[in-house]
Amino acid sequence: GALLLREVIVEGIRAFMTPGRRFYDVVSRVTGLSPESSRRLTFWIRFAADVLLWPPVIYGVLLACKISPTLLNAWLVRFFTQIQLGDINLSLVDLAIAILTIVFGLLIVSGLKRWVRERVMPNTQLDLGMQNSISTGIGYVGGLIVVMIAIMVLGIDFSSIALVAGALSVGIGFGLRTVVENFVAGLLLLIERPIKTGDWIVVSGTEGIVKSISVRSTEIETFDRASVIVPNSALIASPVTNWTHKNRIARVIVKLSVLPGTDARQTERILLGCVGEAEHVMKHPAPSVIFRAIGEAKLDFELRCFVSDTDYYLPTLSAMNFAIDAAMRREHIQPVGAPTVSLQPVLEEFARRSIEPA
Repeated sequence: GALLLREVIVEGIRAFMTPGRRFYDVVSRVTGLSPESSRRLTFWIRFAADVLLWPPVIYGVLLACKISPTLLNAWLVRFFTQIQLGDINLSLVDLAIAILTIVFGLLIVSGLKRWVRERVMPNTQLDLGMQNSISTGIGYVGGLIVVMIAIMVLGIDFSSIALVAGALSVGIGFGLRTVVENFVAGLLLLIERPIKTGDWIVVSGTEGIVKSISVRSTEIETFDRASVIVPNSALIASPVTNWTHKNRIARVIVKLSVLPGTDARQTERILLGCVGEAEHVMKHPAPSVIFRAIGEAKLDFELRCFVSDTDYYLPTLSAMNFAIDAAMRREHIQPVGAPTVSLQPVLEEFARRSIEPA
């Protein structure tokens, strides 16, 4: 009978959790459950079913061995309801309910996070970083609530947990100090938001785009497509250059030197004309050419313009370099050395030039 019940449970799980089934499609759409995660979840449910089916089998074997049912029932009641751990009295039934509470509670929290991230946030005017902070916060708060509910199901007094945590903190405080520092730093990053998902940052020689911010660490994807995991404490304690902290506007500067005797005004007109070859250059503040220096062997110029998003930096740079090279060849102007390029933050200058009359 136990084996037959096991087969019924296994086939029921397989019918519900197989990809392509309606129930699985609903669960995966709500919680984001992947086929691999479904396979693991199915395994653990089957494992739990096997574990739960063993006690009836053992009970039947003991009855067959002529052991008194009254004595067996007394053992079972004591085993399932009177497990004593110090001052804490636990039962296997409550423990099983607590485990199920955690499993299904975390699934509900995951579905809520997914719904907020994919359905609610796209209809708001919040930036990507704030959306990520809100969805991450929902996950942490929801997980904490689920754990607290599971503790209440077990009937454990929170004061007992506080005493145990206080005792453990004395012994392992130094070993977990780094973990605690990263945890606190992660909360500060999510609340103060000096960096956010999608920002272009430079920290400790690592430059790239912030892909995710968790409680312990932050993932940065470099421009070589490598993922760098940076502890959150490093982002709080070290200087961080954030190109997109206030906005994504950036200034592109192309430095160019020509031979002495070259008409400076002609060079200015050529450089300004090359700006039109770049699609994403902003009209205000207007592009400009700076005559930086007159040297013995060269005349130094800078072409400055603004792009509305740092993502347009490389396409703009490439387009202007092609245009400058073609224009210099066409006008028979010989550059001195290779042109150099720099990208500079523009918050102060953009604010200053934005209020100037057009």
